[in-house]
Amino acid sequence: IGYATCVLSCWTNIYYIIILAWALFYFLVSLNT
Repeated sequence: IGYATCVLSCWTNIYYIIILAWALFYFLVSLNT
């Protein structure tokens, strides 16, 4: 159970970071245009 929880937490963190990265990328692109 502990291992599965750790893996799920890691995947959630990665997914969250990717979403933030894309949001920041589109924000910077919209500022440059």
